[in-house]
Amino acid sequence: MYKFRWILLLFATTAFWACTKTEDKPTVTGVHVFNEVLDAAHPTSDGGFIYSSHQGNLHFISKLDKNGQREWSRMLQPFQQDYNFELASFRQVSNGEYLVSATAIVDNIYNRIRAYLIRMDAGGNFLWVKQIDSLWTAGSLTLDDAIQGKNGKYYVSGIKKDLHNSNSFLITVDIPGNTIRKDITNYNYTNSFLYEAKDTSLWICGKYTTQPLNFLLKYYHGAEQGFYILNVLGKDRFVPDMLEEQDGGICIGGNSDFTASKTDFFIQKVSSSGSIEFTEAKTQTNNNYCSSVIRSVDGGYLFAGTSSGDSTANGETVPTLSVNTKMILMKLDAGRNIKWSYVYGGNYGSEGIAVSQTNDGILIIGNQVNPGNLNSANMIAIKTKNNGQVY
Repeated sequence: MYKFRWILLLFATTAFWACTKTEDKPTVTGVHVFNEVLDAAHPTSDGGFIYSSHQGNLHFISKLDKNGQREWSRMLQPFQQDYNFELASFRQVSNGEYLVSATAIVDNIYNRIRAYLIRMDAGGNFLWVKQIDSLWTAGSLTLDDAIQGKNGKYYVSGIKKDLHNSNSFLITVDIPGNTIRKDITNYNYTNSFLYEAKDTSLWICGKYTTQPLNFLLKYYHGAEQGFYILNVLGKDRFVPDMLEEQDGGICIGGNSDFTASKTDFFIQKVSSSGSIEFTEAKTQTNNNYCSSVIRSVDGGYLFAGTSSGDSTANGETVPTLSVNTKMILMKLDAGRNIKWSYVYGGNYGSEGIAVSQTNDGILIIGNQVNPGNLNSANMIAIKTKNNGQVY
């Protein structure tokens, strides 16, 4: 039997002044609520997060420490001439700095798009901004992910579209931000994310634009080494990260509708040569949607996401935040056995987006329905002990 515990949390709301976001005083120790909506987040080495959020039409990139307290926040609008500016990905890189990829709509008539690569320092200040789509004279370029390799260079994935066709790409950028290589792949995919293994091979996980298939591409020194189909069952969804095993294999987590009426977490391992070693579903009572998987401090795994009691949500990629959804946190040991599972979120509903961990506890962040306005949401950060219990 798996343990499920409902933790009822009541939160207050705050006012919003101009471009300064303030945090509510938490009513429960270890719980923080912010007057903004969380869009995406990525763990940082200190157990916190770098994350993007919005408040109305204003978009921000911010940093939380390991206790869920904000360290800094910056408005995300480097170019005033751009009609709309949104993050594609953001990662912590060397020296505690951050690498951000973004796209911007130049105008709202022809929907022309610019693509940018941005380097930020540890305090959230812009160091440089490079326009990536100047590589091509026609069409628009949409970025998916960007990472820094062990050689210091940056790798960027995405898709280029023009009037006649579309092509996925991999771009190599040097430390000052200059493009030194561009490769058009032989595959047409989107929603890709990147990982560099210990042997410096580069893995791309993507989804075909025309088929419900996920796959892995493996590159080594710029040459393709393998193409591996990862389809599990049904409408599978992989979270935007990969975990490398001691033997060089790659683990990927996500969710899939394994049956006609049930969506659940799964974990899948691909060997360094591309063979599928295992695919395991982690079945529970509700429909569960995965948004983040990390390695736990004891060598196991932590899954974070959203649990939905609404049976009609089955088959959705991400369930709609409602009173029927709860933030879920699941712990697997090194043998991939479920050790515990908790849901959080109170009477108004919540959703989990990302998880991070240090030796002194776990931080999970997401959104909750705003008690004062059931049609809106607030960002929530919950600090738990390493057994999942809220501080």
